[in-house]
Amino acid sequence: MKLLEKIAVGYLVGTGLMTLQMFCYSLLGIKFNLWGILLPWVAVLGLMIPRLDYNNLRLKSRLNFWEWLLTGAIGLKVLYVFYEALVKPVVGWDALWNFSLRAKIFYFLGRIPLDRAHPYFLGGGMKQYPLHLPLLETFTYILQGGWNDALMKIIFPLYFLSMLVIFYYALRREQSRLVSLFFTFLLSTLPLLVYHATIEYADFVVGVYFLAAVVYLYQFIRTKDTKMLILSAVLAALGAWVKDEGMIFYFIGFLLLVSSLKPATKVAVKIRYGFYYLVPFILLVGPWIIFKQVFGLSVGNEPTFSLAGMISGFTFHPETIPKVLEKMFLSGNWHLLFGLWVLVIIFYFKKIFTTEKKYILWSTVLAILFFTFLYVFTYNWTMVFSGIIVNRNFLTLVPLVLLLCGLIFKEDKTDVGNADRAPERARSAKSKKAHK
Repeated sequence: MKLLEKIAVGYLVGTGLMTLQMFCYSLLGIKFNLWGILLPWVAVLGLMIPRLDYNNLRLKSRLNFWEWLLTGAIGLKVLYVFYEALVKPVVGWDALWNFSLRAKIFYFLGRIPLDRAHPYFLGGGMKQYPLHLPLLETFTYILQGGWNDALMKIIFPLYFLSMLVIFYYALRREQSRLVSLFFTFLLSTLPLLVYHATIEYADFVVGVYFLAAVVYLYQFIRTKDTKMLILSAVLAALGAWVKDEGMIFYFIGFLLLVSSLKPATKVAVKIRYGFYYLVPFILLVGPWIIFKQVFGLSVGNEPTFSLAGMISGFTFHPETIPKVLEKMFLSGNWHLLFGLWVLVIIFYFKKIFTTEKKYILWSTVLAILFFTFLYVFTYNWTMVFSGIIVNRNFLTLVPLVLLLCGLIFKEDKTDVGNADRAPERARSAKSKKAHK
């Protein structure tokens, strides 16, 4: 893994673990303070930084004109996202009520109020929502020594930048630099994705975690490198700490892992891989799930939601499907992405389903089926027609839609990043031998 990719992944993992740390501090009655939060991570970085390989920042070859042009265009888009995010305060209703308000309560109290009698129990807002974003915003206030909502929003462009880096290297391991830059540029121009990178909603952030989790699960399936499996599991678990949909995405990842294991694989190996994938969820998300059970908190948008209530309240609204398709292919601000995706699946069906790329496709299809189930059979059907839900839901999976298109694109055989992939091939051969 290249240094820039490690930094991007480090931002996702580091912010997720840090907010879990702050949650645990509140459970233990420890008040938030800057050094109390940062010191453990200073120690971790002190151990990691000397081990980083700075040589791999050097380019193997010079960029040609088109590569410079695409790099510049991506850079301009990134600068625009930073500017647009930092030039205005929090404006969205959900962002104010569910994240920004809670962050301010946590900041002024120096902790998460855990007493149900407190007027701002869990910071107010939708109390059942995971606490990653409000706690991360709280940390920016602590870092500032006060609260500045515009400056706080830097966390979202940083997620956008991390997404682009992870996406680029996911392509670069199999494609030429030009192709990788081209599809990364396309990702950086999707209007709704860019817009959500400048506001404070959780859909974009959980989508970044979902992308990263699938990318490294795909790497594990290709190479059988267990470090990639553990990294994927950690990222998927942290996605569930961002938004409840992350739990479904985690389950999708588990299904992909199970389906990727060949029948001839030893039972002990299957158990070991399952253990590697499930333990991060138990350790990272388990405390929050137990906490919600103890305090009687539900999941999703309904404060009184329960599985029994959902089953008894099943509806059937197939009229939502044309509206969803209209959002996907016409009015959802996705350019021609979903049309391109369908064409890729049709014309490259064999190439997809005879290679590991099918797992990227299945991750997207299963996510779409999950959302469609919510639209057709639950109370969410009303939000489809109000125009609230579909685009925000599909925001979580569009990077994977474009990733599949980029991986299928015909390779330039003169520059496929062979130097990047040589160590990967060595690990793959060694891991597959142990796998048998």
